[in-house]
Amino acid sequence: MELGLDFEDTDLIEEKKTSDKKSGLKSYNAKVCGPLWFEHCEILDAETTANICKFRGDHKYYNKQYEEALLCYRQALESLPMTNRCMRHDLNESIARCYVALDKTAEAVDLAQNLLNTSTNADQTTQACILLQQIQHKQSDVGGEETTLKQLIMLHPFNAEFWLMLKRCFCQKFCLRELTKLEQQSIEYIKLLTCLVRARLLIRSVRTSVASFVKERHQGLIKEIEADIEKLNPSESCLACAKKHLGEDIFKLDNADDDKEREDLNMESVNFEDRWFKWNQ
Repeated sequence: MELGLDFEDTDLIEEKKTSDKKSGLKSYNAKVCGPLWFEHCEILDAETTANICKFRGDHKYYNKQYEEALLCYRQALESLPMTNRCMRHDLNESIARCYVALDKTAEAVDLAQNLLNTSTNADQTTQACILLQQIQHKQSDVGGEETTLKQLIMLHPFNAEFWLMLKRCFCQKFCLRELTKLEQQSIEYIKLLTCLVRARLLIRSVRTSVASFVKERHQGLIKEIEADIEKLNPSESCLACAKKHLGEDIFKLDNADDDKEREDLNMESVNFEDRWFKWNQ
């Protein structure tokens, strides 16, 4: 007995037509923004005010109008809800950079330190540390800069730039103009050699995976590093020991199977001095 449940050809054709009609694109009015639209647009609510003032501040900062930029950032901060913590963090960082540009380093360092203390993730902590280091360098606060650079290296031990910055900080701390005057096996000597060897190992570890313009810059850095190592004149055994100890985690990183292993390698909770400057003992 037939129940009459089978489809007719017309049923399928009609369904296809209906489906085609539904998938058709509908026209809409796209919003077009001209150059510097944020300078003369209408402000509708508090959140819009914050965004527009932020854009205005960024534009003025780019044009080195730091006083005007500071006012815009403050206005944006006042308009922003307390719940928008991410944007408040960005605005406070922008205000701190205005302070730096205006040579108000005392205000800048207080704000940068507060940003560091209130950071909620690794990216915010890194940005706050970089900002704090720049301010401390401008203040010639060598001790503070050393502490901040060590914190950056603990966060990013595979960043060669931070190691070279720490080397320059040590040179300033030890009042060194000539590396040849350092006594071998002294703690100052070990710290400088560590920074140089570590930076060279890191740069060489990525030479096959970077763009050509980066390779050119790296080649220049390698030449500078090798010239400084030559001035320190370490023995073959000393240099071999440094390479073995300082390159061990780089080898582990190259052979890490997944992101979790890489993260674990980056987040080793050890004393900085013991981790990096005791390899000769």
